[in-house]
Amino acid sequence: MQHADYPINRGEVKGRLLQGQKPQANARVILAAPHHDWQAQAQGYMYSGRTQADGTFSLNQVRAGHYTLYVVPDDTGSIVTGK
Repeated sequence: MQHADYPINRGEVKGRLLQGQKPQANARVILAAPHHDWQAQAQGYMYSGRTQADGTFSLNQVRAGHYTLYVVPDDTGSIVTGK
């Protein structure tokens, strides 16, 4: 199916999560529409994954758009955001 609402071409978001110089393993990484609380979002697309031991992460099949990257560290449960 070829339609603007269902793009075939999608991208990938990759990065590395560090706190100071220390890689952050097993943190939840969430890519969602800009909003004050990703948990309250009911519309739009969300992509999530976990960081590896070296702090790297990769989110695949991401549709074009504007997103905020949310991070929930494994040990604190507090949310960190970045655009």
